[in-house]
Amino acid sequence: MEQEQESLRAHAVEAELRALRAQINPHFLFNTLNSIAHLIESGGKGS
Repeated sequence: MEQEQESLRAHAVEAELRALRAQINPHFLFNTLNSIAHLIESGGKGS
């Protein structure tokens, strides 16, 4: 019984991590593309 509960906790943690990664990935992609667009607009000079 205790082993089953520990297994369920581990699955819950894995599911939570997957959900957090799913939220982070689109933001990372958006920020990367936004940075590239800014560099293009500024002529590649950085800030």
